[in-house]
Order: sequence, then C-alpha cells, then structure tokens
Amino acid sequence: MTIKMVRKDNIKVQKVIELIEMHLNLLFFSILSSFPVFTFSYNYLVFCPLFAHSHHKFLAKIADTLTDAGHNVTFLAPIIVKEYEHIKYLETTKDIIYIQPDENLKQIGDSADYASFWKDDFGMFSMLPAIENNSRVSGHQDNIPILLDDSYDGTEQINREPVSPSFLPISVSPFGDQMTFKERLLNTLGDFTFTHIFKPPVLKSLKYPYNDLDINEIQSKAPFVFFNSNPFLDFPRPTLTKTIAIGGISVNVTQMRLEKLSSEYDQIMSQRKKNVLISFGSMLRSCEMPDEYKNMIIRVVEQHPEATFIWKYESEDLDFAKNVKNLHFSKWVPQTALLADSRLSAFITHAGLGSVNELSYLGKPAILIPIFADQLRNAKMLARHNGSITLERRDLGNFERLEKAVDSILNDESYQKYANRLAHQLESQPFSPHDLLVKYAEYGAKFGELPSLDPYYRKMSFFSFYMIDIFLFLFFVLISIVSVLTFSITHSGHNVTFLAPIIVEGYENIKYWKHTTDIIYIQPDEKLKELGKVIKSVEFTKYWTEELTVFSMISSIKLFQKMFFKIYENFKKDLRVLDSLKTRKFDAIIYEVFAFNAIGTKCFVMSITFENFSNSGISRYQNIVSSLFRHSQLFTEQFYWGAIFTSYTVRITGSLSPFGDKMTFEERLMNTLCSFIYGVLLRPPTMSSYKSPYHTIDLNEAESRAPFVFLNSNPYLDFPRPTLTKTVQIGGITVNRTQMKQEKLPLEFDKILEIRQKTVLISFGTIMLSKDTPEDYKINILKVIESFPNVTFIWKYESDTFEKAKNLKKSIFIQMDSSNSDSRLHVFITHAGLGSVNELSYMGKPALLVPLYADQLRNAKMERHKGAVLIDKKDLANFESLRNTFADVLNNQSYKKNAELLARQLELQPITPQELLLKHATFGVEFGELPSLDPYSRQMSFFTFFMIDVYLFLFCSFVVLFYILFVVVRFLFCWVFRQQKLKQKNI
Repeated sequence: MTIKMVRKDNIKVQKVIELIEMHLNLLFFSILSSFPVFTFSYNYLVFCPLFAHSHHKFLAKIADTLTDAGHNVTFLAPIIVKEYEHIKYLETTKDIIYIQPDENLKQIGDSADYASFWKDDFGMFSMLPAIENNSRVSGHQDNIPILLDDSYDGTEQINREPVSPSFLPISVSPFGDQMTFKERLLNTLGDFTFTHIFKPPVLKSLKYPYNDLDINEIQSKAPFVFFNSNPFLDFPRPTLTKTIAIGGISVNVTQMRLEKLSSEYDQIMSQRKKNVLISFGSMLRSCEMPDEYKNMIIRVVEQHPEATFIWKYESEDLDFAKNVKNLHFSKWVPQTALLADSRLSAFITHAGLGSVNELSYLGKPAILIPIFADQLRNAKMLARHNGSITLERRDLGNFERLEKAVDSILNDESYQKYANRLAHQLESQPFSPHDLLVKYAEYGAKFGELPSLDPYYRKMSFFSFYMIDIFLFLFFVLISIVSVLTFSITHSGHNVTFLAPIIVEGYENIKYWKHTTDIIYIQPDEKLKELGKVIKSVEFTKYWTEELTVFSMISSIKLFQKMFFKIYENFKKDLRVLDSLKTRKFDAIIYEVFAFNAIGTKCFVMSITFENFSNSGISRYQNIVSSLFRHSQLFTEQFYWGAIFTSYTVRITGSLSPFGDKMTFEERLMNTLCSFIYGVLLRPPTMSSYKSPYHTIDLNEAESRAPFVFLNSNPYLDFPRPTLTKTVQIGGITVNRTQMKQEKLPLEFDKILEIRQKTVLISFGTIMLSKDTPEDYKINILKVIESFPNVTFIWKYESDTFEKAKNLKKSIFIQMDSSNSDSRLHVFITHAGLGSVNELSYMGKPALLVPLYADQLRNAKMERHKGAVLIDKKDLANFESLRNTFADVLNNQSYKKNAELLARQLELQPITPQELLLKHATFGVEFGELPSLDPYSRQMSFFTFFMIDVYLFLFCSFVVLFYILFVVVRFLFCWVFRQQKLKQKNI
C-alpha cells in the first residue's frame, strides 16, 4: 500500500480549499502514515466538515479515542455552518485546523431550512433536496486506508454488502424490519433512488493529468469501514468482516455518571419525584414548532403536576406557557448529565441517532417523535427493545395520544425495566466500540489494503449478483419439466463438562484436553461400533480415485446422520447419564450443529427460557441458555437458511463445493442447486423429546434461538462473506502460535530436520490414510522425492510395507503442530483439511494442497493468499506436473513471503479467536436468548425475502406503462399519417 504522509506545515492553501469539497454523505477517516514518531504510533487525519452537531460529536470522539490510544491525530474541519465553530467538540486532540468558508460555501450552509419539516409530510423522498444541496459540496481525498461512514447505506455501495430492502429499512426509511408489500416496495424504490440516482458528481484528481476518479473503487480499497451503528441496538443485518460497527462510541457512561449538574438544574430535578426532558435536537428548533403542537404539549404537561418537565426551547417568547408551574424552559440543556441522573424519569426526543444512543446506554424510557431523515428509522429500531413509545409528528396535535403516551411512560414500570436491560446489554457487550475502533484502526494502519477481505462478488454484474440468470435458467427448466471449545473457556476459570459419546473406538485414548478434567465417555453399543468401523473401511478410501462433484459427499453425510441418530436413540433408551447431568445446573451447552442429536440432549438436560417454544416438548428444570458451536463449514447452507439467514450461494462457495469465489455460470448454477439439494435431501431425521409427551423437536427453531453461533472460520483467511452479529468466527482457536513455537520436537524428528537444509512434510490426515493411496500415486510420489536428493521428506504413512528412498523418513504418527512451527520445515504437502490449513497459515508455511473430499476442496481454494499451490489429486500420478509444481513452491520465495505475511496478519488480528469465544460465551450466558439479534428475515417466505413479489409488480408496471406508451405513440403516428393523407388529397 502506498502510505502518504501529510504534515501540517506542508499543506498548501489550494489543497486545503479543495478538501472542503468532500462529499458530505460519506465522511472519510484517513490514516496517513509515515515513519512512526514512536513505536506503535500512527498519524491519522480526521476530516470533519462542520455542518451538523451529532456528526461533529461522533467524529470528534473518533479523534479523541485515537489520541488517547497514543496516536497523532490531526482534525481538519472545513466550516459550513458557522455556529458550530465555537462549540468545543474535542477534549484531548490538539492539532485542529479550521478552514473558513468562502461565500458560496457559506451560502450553502445558511440555505438549510429545517423548520418546514415541522409542517410538511415527511417521506423517504423528502430528503432529496437536502441531498442535492449536499452534492454541491463534493470532492476527493486519495489514498484512503480507513474509511468512516455515518450510515449503513454507504457501506452497501462501498463493500457491495447484501442489499436487503425486503427486511432492512434504508437509513431514511420510516419503516421497521417487518414491512407490508407496499412498504417493501417503497423501501426498494428508495434504496434504488438513493444508491443509483443521487450519486456524487464526477470528480477529477487534484493534480495533472486530472483523471476521472472512480470513487466506489477507491473507497472499496479501504481495509475497514467504520459505521455509526450498534448491533445490539440496531436491526440485525449481514455484514462483512471489514465493516466495523462502532455505534455508541461517543457515549462514555462512566464519565456521564460522574458529571455534576449545576445548582440550578439540581434544584429543578429535586422539586418533584418525576422529571421529564423534552428536546428535539439542534437542527429542529422547538421555537419553530407550530403553535398547535406547543399548546398541546402545554395541556399534557398540566395534566401531570407530579412531574417536572424541562423543555429545550430556543426563544424567550414564552407567553403561551406563562401559567404552567411544572415546566422549565432553557435554550440549552446539559442533556447527557440529565440523562445520567437517576431522577430523570423519561425523555421526549426526536430520535436523532446521538440521542437514541445516549438514552439507550443510560437506560432511560423515552417517547420518540421522529420528524425527518434517519429519525424515523431510529425510532423503529429502538421500539423493538420495548423501552420506548413511538408517536408520529402529527400526534403532537392529538391530546389523547400524547397524554396516553406520557402517562404510560411515567407510570408503566415495564418501560424502565426493558430500558435497563438494554443498557445492561450495551454496557456488557463483548467488545466496546472504543476497543473496536482502536484495534481495527491500528491493524489497518499496519497492513494497509486487505484484498483478502474484499469480496469478489463486488465485481459481479447486476444479473449475476442477484442470481437473475440462475433463476431464469431454473424457471425455464421447471417449465420444461412440467410440460413433459473448550480450551479457551476452561482456561478462563469456567466449569466445563465434556460429554463424548464414542463412535470410532480409539479416539478416547488420545489426549485432547489440557485443563478440562470433567470428561464423560459414553461407550457405543454394537450397532454404533459397526457404524464407527465403516469410517475406517472403504467408505472413505474411494475418495482417492473417485471423481469429485458437489454431490460426492451425500452417502458419507448420511452415514454421519445414522451415527448421530443412533446416539440419540441410545440416550432415549437409557436416560441415567442425562438424569445425572441435570443436577449440575449448566449455564450453556456448546456443540457442533452437525451433531444435531445434541438438541435432544439440550432439551432434556436444560431448562430453556423459550416462552413460545411449545412444539419442542422441553421440560423446564432450570434457567439455561444454549450456545451453538460449529466445527466446520459442513451444513452451512441449510443452517443459515433455517437458523440465521439465507445463504448467498451465487456469491459464496458452498461448504462442500469444489469452486472458489470466482465462479462461471455453470459453477454458480451447481453451487445453488447443491445448496438446495443438501437442504432438502440431507435434513436430519425427525426427533422427539426424551420424555412424555414426546413432542417433535423443531431443529431450525431450536438452533435459531441460540444467542451466538461460533463458526470455525477466520475472516482473514476464508472467503469474505456477510455474517450477522450473532455469528462469531473463531477459526484458528486451536492454534496457539506462541505455545507451538515453544514445544520441542522429539529427538528423532529433531535429528531428521538437521540432515539437510530443506525439509518437507507430507500428510493426508487421519481419515484419508496414506497407506490407501493408489499404487500409481505412491510410485510417482516416490519418484518425485528421489528427484530432490538435497531435500528431506517426512511422510505420515500408516504402514511399514512401502519402498524406501534415501531422503524419505516415514512415521505412523507425526506431531503436526510442533513440526509446522519449526523454522527448518520449508513446505507442507497436505490434503487441505481445515485444521491443517489453519495451522500452516498461522505458522507461515508454504504448502502444496491436494484436496481429496468434503470441505477440503473449498479450503484449498483459499490458496488465493498466494502462499500455497492447489493441484488436483490426479496430478499425484503425473510426474512432470507434480515435480514442477513442487519445485516452484520449494524454490520460489514469493510463496514463503506471502505465507509469512498471512501468518503475521493472523497473529496480529484485532481480536483473537480466544477473546471472541470467551467474551461472547460469557455474554450469552448472562443474557440468554437475544431476540434483538434474530433477523425478521428468518420468518419471511422465499418470495418475500427475495422480493419476487416486488420485482413482479415492478415488471408488470413497466410492461403496462410500455404498452400505454406504445398505444399512445401508435395513435399519434396514425393521426399524423392520416393528417398527411388528407393534406395530399386536398392538394
């Protein structure tokens, strides 16, 4: 990455003036890094045009947070609205540059008319004049390593994140996540209008040769996008790893609670037992409110003499309320100090995002009266948490509705209860916005552009991205057919019981734990033993030679399903072990979703606080929460469809797919069909509860109620994909790089690694055994080994009956972690199992990947990091191909360089997998089920989720309009033709 340094004394006047023109809908936060002033210190430029109070407060907090973390921050503030120049937004950041506006810019700042929003009906498209006005102030800053966006809609354009107007209201939408057809239609049209019609003006570079700037492409290269949203408060939505939600960063609860009110306000708050704050923000002035609304508020205030009302009112003309004793006016109020005061009972607000964040963090019940812009969406967002009441602006003129709302918020204790619960969740969230900003900003400064986090589907066409070509193809085909964890949690001091029903005998003798001691093995019956033996028989050896397709694993998956269902049946016959577990009062259960039988165990052993979970037949013994742990990518598609959200199969390769993220039409078609077929044909068997009345267990519903899903995937290694907040990626948690480097190899292997300058490890895992390799593969591998006499090869081989070579050492067992961590090991030839891929990636080892079956094909495609080479297993029989590829990996230093870069990125990732697991598991145990993280889209039908009804309506409307236009044009043409004919006859 090219990192540009800008020094205060080098900024030219022309450059500064041009910076004023930055597009206001997208606020950029730029890291400009040079030689650090001291270790781990970076130079940051925060660009903040002064045009709105809440925006300035947010960006100022960004600057102060980075300054407090020891970095050098320059705050560049082109002035648009003069009144904000004299407000102190910054506390610790001292390098501040204000740029005075010229006459044109000043005129733009003064032209804003917000008073009209008090009277005019507001819709999504009411903001278009304001957006057009802002577009007049536009420009560009190049080389932007970090991008800061104030709303989510901008990230859709930058990252090509999933646009989901079927269940996600856009930033200026008056709707919530549960929308009618009409609302979804308007939301879709609004999204299209704001995304595709109102684009920034065309810009050119500031220096010769003045090239046109592709703003979307430049912005997409930012390593991270920070946006002002909190996932525990906002609507659930899928986001990419590079999208970091830091909403609430401007709220310092501890500091706010320490603020002392002035004696004037302290006396006011002590006059009565209840107090209410009324404020409509800094843009919408209460004094410009229609008299009808003012008088109605006065009437309601008079109805509650037991409460004191404090109204932020910007005028001294108070004759309309001169006789009201329990009302105090003030042109300015210490809002945060009042909200932090326990004597404040409620807050009547316009639902600006800043105010919503503050009242949410401080646990205050609220009456939300949104007026314009994102306030309508914010009100719907907070209402989901049941601690607020939402009114329309017109309700300010309706005494009954306004009075009922004020009476309820003051006297119904449930609002305070829910507000306190939300505040507790926000205060206890696994990672604070402050920590997220600092860690990801520093990571972005260190590594710059991160192509591995940039999804390929951002480059896809509209038709490919939305699967229109796939759906059309499938539609015509259909018509044709019709017509004819443990480690991290235990290490942190929690009590863990490890319940392990044995399927494959022998694994119980391997030590997998270091700290967990409470281990319960369940011995298999004869039938389960037989199923376990199949795994070590020919069932998996066939994959050495069988042609792999997306459907190759169906028989093996069905075998696993038989095993897990047999465990369920065995438990049902003998409940003694499960009965003994009840007494331990577990707080959470962690299991693989693949092992669906764990749901039955959870239902029996644990009491679950699912009030509407009637069809599962769960006995309620104690208070419990469930956490899901997913070991691999297996069953991702159907799990995401049933429990989380629909999978984006056309853009993201399936868990058992042999394709990467760059797919042809045929591959995207197969990927889509595979996802559907796996979801339908490989559904787990039906299970019922272990005890009477034996209700059928709804697996999808049970799994979806887990507060978090832990996925064995690392976003810096895997393909970029959208995930929900409840999906926590902890891939690499089994790799302890520091510990692995400290482990000593057995003396035998230490001597082997000293024989030659270069050493290569060969291992195909524990299920696919090297001894079952076809003979022609073995012979050819041996020839390749012999052709490199200066290289030592160590081969994990499970038999002694094999021809030897001078530079080949065989071993039935190899200590993989310590071998991979040894600097003397140069290349790893592996089957691309997820565990092996994680280990070699963390240890920075170049690799030759030979995927054989299951998710190995997908894992191998992750060689896009350019530290490994992927070959087909058939190439194991091709001497020239195998030798040339191996020689390239062994001797080309670029593989080592790229592998080490990836290892460094994984080692320094902002938040470690261990931290993610521990903090989210603890949070899940404390709060249990989290409905606020469960997207409404999960309950939508296929047609509504994919907006097929909306698109059909738009298509039919277009056809009708086209037909009307055609008829009109034809009529006019005929009329003109007749007129010409008449003229000719008259002549």
